[in-house]
Amino acid sequence: MNGTGHGFADQIAFLHLIQWPAGDKARMSRARQHLKSVVALSRETWKAVLAETDDDREWLPSPRQQSRAVPGLPITDAMVTGWLEALDDFDAVLDGQKLLGHWRFNRGIDLRMFFEEPKPFDLVMWVTGHGAVPFLKDGPILTGSAWQRWNGAFAGNFLRYLVFIN
Repeated sequence: MNGTGHGFADQIAFLHLIQWPAGDKARMSRARQHLKSVVALSRETWKAVLAETDDDREWLPSPRQQSRAVPGLPITDAMVTGWLEALDDFDAVLDGQKLLGHWRFNRGIDLRMFFEEPKPFDLVMWVTGHGAVPFLKDGPILTGSAWQRWNGAFAGNFLRYLVFIN
């Protein structure tokens, strides 16, 4: 092949090849329930962490403890509050009470419907919005301000703490 832009065309083709058939309805529903259990277990973890009174070899420290595993990532009260708020948002999204935004629509994507009524997934169609259409509905949309709130609670390091905490 001659000319320029072949690499870009190949990248677009690669993205378009990310297609998955509709998941089995029962398995997709179980996947959603698994994600909900992750949220519930994270809440339990923080209850246990906050109940500790010692400061001895902590993997995940409370705001009153030091991490021996990752000393450069302290935990503050604001971080715990921010984490619990993020869990609330994630739970609400999994239940369809809050919707995910899409750049193309004023309506939001119902993630519960995505899991409970699965359709074939094509990444390019989702990016352009066409794949999201069956899951659109009116309601409160989780916006970029939620990300800013979570990231702000972690001094701009939400993703780093996401890996550390989980």
